Amino acid sequence: MKPFRTLLIAALIGLIPFAARAAETKDVESQKALLANADPYLVRVQFHLQFDGSDGPTRQSSGLGRAAAGEMDLNQLIREERPWESGGFVVGKDLVMLTDPMVHPRFIKKITVRKGDQEVEATPAFYVLDRDALILRLSAPLAGIKESKFKDDAAGPFSAVGYTFYNGEWAATVSGFSASLLKWHGREADVPIQADMLITDKKGNPVGVAIKPFTPAESGWRGSPMTWPMWTQAQMERHLKDLEKSTDTGLVHVTLNFRSPTVASAMASTLRRGFDEDPMESATERNVVGIVIGGSRVLVPLALPPKVTARLERIRVHVGDEVIEGKFTASLKDFGALILTLDKSIGNGVQLSIADLRDHRMKLLLRSEVMVLGEQRSAYFNRERLLWFEMGAKERIFSRLYEDQSGIFLFDQDARLVAVPMALRGNASLDRSSRFDTREMMVPAKYVSEALGDLATSSDPANVPLSEADAGRVAWLGVELQSLDQDLARANNVADQTRDGQTGALVTYVYPGSPASEAGVKTGDILLRVVAPGQAAPIEIRIEEDRSRDMFPWDRLDQLREQFFDRLPSPWPPVDNTVNRVLTELGFGGKFRLEYVSNGVAKSHEFTVTPSPAHYQSANKVKSDTLGLTVKDLTYEVRHYLQRTADQPGVVVSKLEPGGKASIAGIKPYELITHVNDQPVNSVADFERLTAVGGDLRLSIKRMSQGRIVTLRSGN
Repeated sequence: MKPFRTLLIAALIGLIPFAARAAETKDVESQKALLANADPYLVRVQFHLQFDGSDGPTRQSSGLGRAAAGEMDLNQLIREERPWESGGFVVGKDLVMLTDPMVHPRFIKKITVRKGDQEVEATPAFYVLDRDALILRLSAPLAGIKESKFKDDAAGPFSAVGYTFYNGEWAATVSGFSASLLKWHGREADVPIQADMLITDKKGNPVGVAIKPFTPAESGWRGSPMTWPMWTQAQMERHLKDLEKSTDTGLVHVTLNFRSPTVASAMASTLRRGFDEDPMESATERNVVGIVIGGSRVLVPLALPPKVTARLERIRVHVGDEVIEGKFTASLKDFGALILTLDKSIGNGVQLSIADLRDHRMKLLLRSEVMVLGEQRSAYFNRERLLWFEMGAKERIFSRLYEDQSGIFLFDQDARLVAVPMALRGNASLDRSSRFDTREMMVPAKYVSEALGDLATSSDPANVPLSEADAGRVAWLGVELQSLDQDLARANNVADQTRDGQTGALVTYVYPGSPASEAGVKTGDILLRVVAPGQAAPIEIRIEEDRSRDMFPWDRLDQLREQFFDRLPSPWPPVDNTVNRVLTELGFGGKFRLEYVSNGVAKSHEFTVTPSPAHYQSANKVKSDTLGLTVKDLTYEVRHYLQRTADQPGVVVSKLEPGGKASIAGIKPYELITHVNDQPVNSVADFERLTAVGGDLRLSIKRMSQGRIVTLRSGN
């Protein structure tokens, strides 16, 4: 008996592969039949794009749906004379559904729907409100399609049929469908969808449609999509027209006027521009878009660094043909934005939504794209949807669009402002580029509302307009610093605290009477970090050293032609170094703790952010039109560089006029004038008084350690 059982089991085991292959064959055949039945409901949709003047569509697309991998510039499609394409599903007698491409109508020449070799034109008919879907209406019957009769009471198992461009041609796919759930905390559950799918029963009869990336589970994927909440084309046009009218006085043209930057500041910006400087930083006028809130308050989403805001002099808001003066109120601490107050109210402005941005996931939003080019305001209106979100600083939630977000403002279906394009501001940092996110985010209006409601907390006191005199103020410790390297860090036993010399700075000089001097900081100490209230992380000290200043051409100044005088940087390091710059950003009067190492002992000291004494950029100056030169008082860092004590006379030549008497006589930039007619010059006031006498003037000139006499005639 046992041998017979063994033989029987062996025979059955041998039959298993044949049974499996038979089941596989039967399954393939059933899937072929299913695809054949589903085929009349699958179509190919083509958007034939065009340029509007010189403008092209800015949205990026894979050509097969916005969430697919691999992006393509829609402008490139136009140049290649091919359409943007997507798979679509027949949802009615003459209706086709697809993922909403959300391209502005001005860039669409026509829309066609294809089935095999048949093609008809189509137009937008419905916009689904709670998921990312557009429904087109065919202009004529299309051969080969069949009106869907959705069987919402069909029993499973269900299949998912897709239609996509694959390996050079359009193909239908079939796979099993399981309505797995993704439950958002405190929100409705969704069915995560990897591709747009027609859901069918086992024979290929339509049961429902699922649109990526999520389809609402509780509102159901079963049944005809025509039961979903949606706007008609006429309703969409009416809502956009109402939005255009309300934003005429809600999103306005703002002109910001700035003082011209100093020559040295402009030169520094030019030298740094290849790294992290905004090329608009030296502009004296900016025309931007502002959001009117509450009638007389305007938010301008513009990321200005403190030294640019310091030069802000005048604000004008353009509403139609009227120009209204405005005043600076604050800049936001966490976002790149200015708050302005107008001299008069211009209506209710824009209403801010205080809803969580995630509440708008997939929902139809209204989009206002407003730009100011030159002095001309332009505005376009369309639809938008937010699909993906990310968490930023302070656990705030933001979103991004599939394109440059500048000038794009999003409104909900009741025309409340939902999201604003703004750069994110970081904590004070020695890394200038980290102060603002390099890309703008769609910032929820909820955060804007919270900031406006508590400006005392949300504003940045260190980023405000200043007078020309105050704009030159720089915080200081009162030290000269040298960057560390691996050898210096190890020699001073601070390799473990400076990442082997990558951070930290060696004190090479301490100015007498400075905050550092009074705190006991000495030459040879190693500065490690600054710790300040409100800063989430310590600020590691690093030094950006400009070695080119070590090669200042004192011995070749006589060969320098006068047209290059203004391009010659000062030989002494600027006071606005990385450490003083970050202290300035903390704000005068603020507190911070300096951690450093002195003679191998770790120390720390509490400081108050203090403005430096007058420095070269802010020094008193006098211009002599007769002589064609400008001189400045000697300041602390200039005296240190030139090794001159406080009782030694001199003013420094800061500017020479081409073709002027001083230039023709051979006087060069950054030389000292110590005496006029053998009288000591201790200040620019002395220089002005002594040169006012007229006649021949004997100027004692000093270039480092070398001196000479230059005689000039004052007057004609």
